[in-house]
Amino acid sequence: MLDQEQLLRNYLSGKKTEVYTPEKEEKGARIITVTSGKGGVGKSNFTVNFSIELAKRGKKVLIIDADFGLSNIDVILGITPEFNLSDVLKKDKRMYEVITEGPYGVKFISGGSGVLDLLSLDDDGLELFLNGMNDLEKDVDFIIFDTGAGINDNFLKLMQASDEVVLVTTPEPPAIVDAYALFKTLILLDKSARIRMVMNKVDSSMESNTVIENFRNVTTNYLNCNFDELGFIMNDSSVIKAVKKQQPFTICYPNSAASRNVSDIVTKFLNLSEKKNKISFKAFFKNIMKR
Repeated sequence: MLDQEQLLRNYLSGKKTEVYTPEKEEKGARIITVTSGKGGVGKSNFTVNFSIELAKRGKKVLIIDADFGLSNIDVILGITPEFNLSDVLKKDKRMYEVITEGPYGVKFISGGSGVLDLLSLDDDGLELFLNGMNDLEKDVDFIIFDTGAGINDNFLKLMQASDEVVLVTTPEPPAIVDAYALFKTLILLDKSARIRMVMNKVDSSMESNTVIENFRNVTTNYLNCNFDELGFIMNDSSVIKAVKKQQPFTICYPNSAASRNVSDIVTKFLNLSEKKNKISFKAFFKNIMKR
């Protein structure tokens, strides 16, 4: 049986006679990891509504819920998936069979512990997963991993391999401190990491600007690096109402302040993303296995 390194080389080349070129990577989906320094900042809620707004712009989005143990993308959407990624890794289901479709065609895969299992697959399991993702990648523009909160070695591998990391935080000091700790850890591992920041649950644009600038001063002075500010989301009662209804707020309250904020964030995100080359999922997973 081939070892994983050889398996990846063969898989990445597609055929033994095929020469792998960077141009072929550009055909892949953009791979985004959404994360946070601590829980309770609205990361998963942001992921869902961000994805829906992308879909409204004609983008095809696949969310992979990588918050094993605390998966709640399905709860926010009010949809209970029948299967998850673990069913694929156990070879009970094919990848396309564990996809659940949500509003505006946004697709999601409930990951659970299956995402953690990805990093310790045997050769057959790895080949099965990569083949499944290769098929899915042809049909989507963005693959968005929604990770758990905090500093975790497996989440860090996802972040390092992704095209971009969206770091969600709130203005409260504990959230900012934890966001900085995660930011610092990622930058020390990978100075080239593309980090975008979203400030959630702010009382005003002035509050967001102040906190962002203070954060930027610290990262510039102590880490000698910077980040892109995607924007902010107001502390809006519509968000809580939508969560209770188990509906995304961009759908049930499309004219709310929070929904308008997400729309602005997506506009800026797309402008930034279009300047970057895409990486194929094959190359993405190769990067993970290098960590």
